[in-house]
Amino acid sequence: SLTGRSNHWSLVMAQPRTEIQTLFGFGMSNDSIDGLPIDSSWYSGYLDQGLVGDVLDASTLLALLVLAALSPRGPRRAVAFFLVVYCCLSSVTETGLGQATPYLLYLSVAASVLMAPLSSSPPALAAPGGPAGPPTTPD
Repeated sequence: SLTGRSNHWSLVMAQPRTEIQTLFGFGMSNDSIDGLPIDSSWYSGYLDQGLVGDVLDASTLLALLVLAALSPRGPRRAVAFFLVVYCCLSSVTETGLGQATPYLLYLSVAASVLMAPLSSSPPALAAPGGPAGPPTTPD
């Protein structure tokens, strides 16, 4: 029972809710139900943001995993894989995946290391004085 954590998950699922609340959740909470901690990002996301929030969280993790799998081998890929897999595993027994927490920072770092490097050469600059007009011929 994950040291008693999963006992509280059934309370989240048993909570009466309308169809709108099932889709979009109840809004911001303190990640507890009846004073008991939820201790799961997926259940707390379902409570706060509904099914839509959980789907967005899962699609973000899946997109980063696919992007990391398709990127070339190297330290950038390894760092991204480590951060995304860490967030996936810890989301089962810790809250915070769908909120502004360090997990959001970890996923942002993973996305930034997977980003294609910018070109190293600066773009060509125009000549001083602006663009030249049409060529003129001497009379």
